[in-house]
Amino acid sequence: MRRTPTTTKMMMLAARRIAKVRYLILAAICLLMLVKPDPSSAYGKVEVDPNTPTAISSQPVDTKSGPDDRLSKKVTYQVKQGRLQDIASELSRITGVAIASGKNNSDWRVRDIPVTISAKDIKLGKLLSTIADVSHVALTSSKTVDSPRKYRFVRTIRMERALAEHEIAQNIQKRQKFDREWAAAESLASRPEETGDDDKSLKFNNARAIGRLVSALGNSARDSLKAGEQVILQGESLPENVRLALLDLVAVMRKRHESGFSFPGSYTLNSKATQQEIEQSEVILYTREQSDSIWPQICVNSPAHNERGDAVVDSLNVSIRDALEYVKLPETSNSLPDPLGGSDIRTKYTPVEWKDPIQEFLATKVKLKAPEKLDGLPTLADVILALSDASGYTIVCEDFNSQRISSRISSLPQEKLTIQDVLRLFRWDVDCLTDADNKLVVAVSRSWIDQHAGLVPVSLIRQMKSKLEKGGVNLDDATPLTTLTDEQYNGWISGNRDLAILTMASFGPMKPLWALYDSLSPEEKLMARSESGIPMSFFESALLVAACKKCNDGFTQYDHDRTFRNQRLLPTDPKALSRLKMRITSKENWVELKLEATGGGGLSYGGSTIAVSPNDTKPPREGMLRKRRYSMEIYGNSGSKTNLISNDGPNGFPYFSLKWAKGENGPKGTPTK
Repeated sequence: MRRTPTTTKMMMLAARRIAKVRYLILAAICLLMLVKPDPSSAYGKVEVDPNTPTAISSQPVDTKSGPDDRLSKKVTYQVKQGRLQDIASELSRITGVAIASGKNNSDWRVRDIPVTISAKDIKLGKLLSTIADVSHVALTSSKTVDSPRKYRFVRTIRMERALAEHEIAQNIQKRQKFDREWAAAESLASRPEETGDDDKSLKFNNARAIGRLVSALGNSARDSLKAGEQVILQGESLPENVRLALLDLVAVMRKRHESGFSFPGSYTLNSKATQQEIEQSEVILYTREQSDSIWPQICVNSPAHNERGDAVVDSLNVSIRDALEYVKLPETSNSLPDPLGGSDIRTKYTPVEWKDPIQEFLATKVKLKAPEKLDGLPTLADVILALSDASGYTIVCEDFNSQRISSRISSLPQEKLTIQDVLRLFRWDVDCLTDADNKLVVAVSRSWIDQHAGLVPVSLIRQMKSKLEKGGVNLDDATPLTTLTDEQYNGWISGNRDLAILTMASFGPMKPLWALYDSLSPEEKLMARSESGIPMSFFESALLVAACKKCNDGFTQYDHDRTFRNQRLLPTDPKALSRLKMRITSKENWVELKLEATGGGGLSYGGSTIAVSPNDTKPPREGMLRKRRYSMEIYGNSGSKTNLISNDGPNGFPYFSLKWAKGENGPKGTPTK
């Protein structure tokens, strides 16, 4: 039908009438819902929006029925480095108030935050808000029609967005910092050489030589390093300016060594490479990336001969930062604002000043009482509980330190000290703040963003501890460690007083491939441990290639002998990898992962072992794992020194059993009788 202006106008009027009727119907439905609310529709209604700043409240309030009187209940509670999920559950049990943590049970980034608490007769509402403050999370509340108000520790969308934006800003900032430091080192190349032979002159000439090498390497090397790539220059193809700068650097380092002066970096001087050998050096550049910095490293491997004429490799390792002592960097602010508004906490609490005059209540003298059961040296948590007991103050501390061996305090002071003097014992780890009106001290990690990024799921830690306590850790129990970052591993495994023993599982440069093995199903792992192995086609090609490249980067950094290293380098071509299989073998004194040709022929790559050598000639008991200082001894069922790992574990694979030898340090650092 052909449309006329009249028919079009009529259609428009009809459409408006339909829209008006629809609007009236919706309005009527809304009015009925207001007059007679459906109880089911109110279930789970959140009255404090977790995505708004008001979600963090010192005392969450039920906006319809008034304040929650239950939050005025006084609480006394202690826990040493408890996890937020356990703290919430325990406070719920004690008070009868529903308290949860995390968005759900999988939100371990919030649920596993470690906190040490010693609460002394403090209101529940104040305690909950303080825990949220020190844990850098929000305290939200929700209410249903027929149940009391519920509370939850959670990281809101606003918080997560702020942390993500902070990480982006931090990455930009540290790359800008890298550029400034590179340019500063380059500027040393144009400065004249010092003529003296004293330590001060040689030290400057050392920095100047590093600057010359940096300048010769140029912007191409700088940009590759900043992108996280390695740069390898072979001696036979070294540019002339790089060759001359390298000779200068080696000469200065040698002169400092021969003069008996210390020098930065490391230099193996078991031989004196000739100039011709130095010119054949391999120059490797790589970076060590920290949360706020990128540290460029220079490694020079020179072929040489020792006094007996044996072929050796001289290795020189320096950092570009070693040259920065003699240059003035541009004035810039290296600190970023706290993404969650850390300044807000300083409006709620008073920062502890370490200079006189001190706050009145901090001048109170107390005598600390050692805990009845002290596992080795006192920890941050031990001191907090002892101080709280002695002073009667509530102390809440974000605690990423008590598990660390390195953060121990030599002993609890025996004499009376002021509260401030006791807080001073751990002021390098945490910032201390006070609320004198509520007799409250709070302590917040000074590097909380890095600490939260390096958090490890408590389920993994507890599983490892349980395995050790019950007898041992099998290979498949240890491989999840390969998925951890260096920060996670150092903070919670190698530096952990209970788990440092697991550093025996040193997966080395092959760690990325061990991580791929860890991703397999139990059936696939069994296949990898069999004689036939598992085809590399089981893995996604892109992930496999990336893992092999990371392995090769590790070989390049740690294997200074180029000939030996080249024998270990893995193929990175997908087609070549598809013709290989992964095979895990249990040998006399180690577990090994290798890539072998599927059709035989003896072709193999890599080789990564996880074992250590014995250093005791006494015959051990079967399956014993000893701790001698920080090295491990593993013995097998024969008790011989050559059979270091027992093959009595599942599927015939090593089972690392934990038995502490007489006279050695026990699992908690306590001498064993």
